Amino acid sequence: MKISDVNVFCPDNRFRFGSVVFDEGGITSVDAEAKEDESADYLLPGFIDIHIHGTGGMDFLEGRNALLNASRLLPSNGVTTFLPTFAAAADDTICEAVSSLRGFEYSGAEPHSFHLEGPYISPAQKGAQNPVWMRKPNIDEVRKYAELSGGKLSYVTVAPEIEGAEGFIRQCAKDGISVSVGHTDASYETTLKSFEWGITIANHTFNQMGLFHHRKPAAIGAVLVESGLYCELIADGVHVSEGAIRLLLKTRNLDRLILITDAIAAQNLGDGDYSSGAFNFSVRNGVARLKDGTLAGSTVTMDRALRNMLSMLPVRVEDIIPSLTVNPARALGIGDRGSIERGKRADFVLIDRSFHVISTYVRGKKVYQR
Repeated sequence: MKISDVNVFCPDNRFRFGSVVFDEGGITSVDAEAKEDESADYLLPGFIDIHIHGTGGMDFLEGRNALLNASRLLPSNGVTTFLPTFAAAADDTICEAVSSLRGFEYSGAEPHSFHLEGPYISPAQKGAQNPVWMRKPNIDEVRKYAELSGGKLSYVTVAPEIEGAEGFIRQCAKDGISVSVGHTDASYETTLKSFEWGITIANHTFNQMGLFHHRKPAAIGAVLVESGLYCELIADGVHVSEGAIRLLLKTRNLDRLILITDAIAAQNLGDGDYSSGAFNFSVRNGVARLKDGTLAGSTVTMDRALRNMLSMLPVRVEDIIPSLTVNPARALGIGDRGSIERGKRADFVLIDRSFHVISTYVRGKKVYQR
């Protein structure tokens, strides 16, 4: 197959007009040397969402049907790869959910692996997660989940102040599992130490990281000074203000930014009242909240996150695209996708000049057409 007469987003973060030839085995050639055509559509690598709890009315803790639902829906948002993200839950619930990842083929977006956001987090920074199921880090438990999933565990979030966190983080790093700091009440000093233990990512930066004070900078202070850390960001315009995003981008290069949705089951649905697990929540004007007003995750989609960043900040689209594509791939060591190069997977999203999705391809197959 061939996609022609498009502005291809090249690995040097520039658009060049040309074409891409590919099949189900991957990209076979890229012929894009001409200057960007200001009237042509954009061909981007498929979006990679490494932090998403659900979509289309289903949470990934519900198992395989939720994964199939997401596989069908997410390509309309430009997503070709996602990491089902599991909040704190009972051990048997997580076991059932991760087992659903084993040995199955998908017709749309694909779950690369899973992200265990709970249960090794702090009740003091629980957010919309249930503290009943929060517990000490347990490497044997994590290895059990990895085995049940067929080896599809690549990402764990930990609050580094919890008892046993240091040894757990070090062992995850040895096992090749990426670890993020999140839902934490850790001090500035403890958080800095956790980077030495093996933490390489900040989980939804600014959210549930304590409050910055000039004498007690908290976890968020440590994140901001560690410029080599990858930083997840919920770019829905609600979870993090424009000013805070500007501050974050003053502390690191854009190659360390990862846009996520942190989406809940209400993503790709309208306003309404919903339930997920033990919680009931309402969505009004696209904002999800628990009854007490706590933000309950996001309903933003990846394509909207891209548009939000462009509307909020004085940046070019070329600056932001890596945060949805190659940056998350690199952060998790996913080497076969995230850029448009010969030999990489043929995962693409074609977007128009206003940055809305036209079509999406996974493994060389068109899985969405507007």
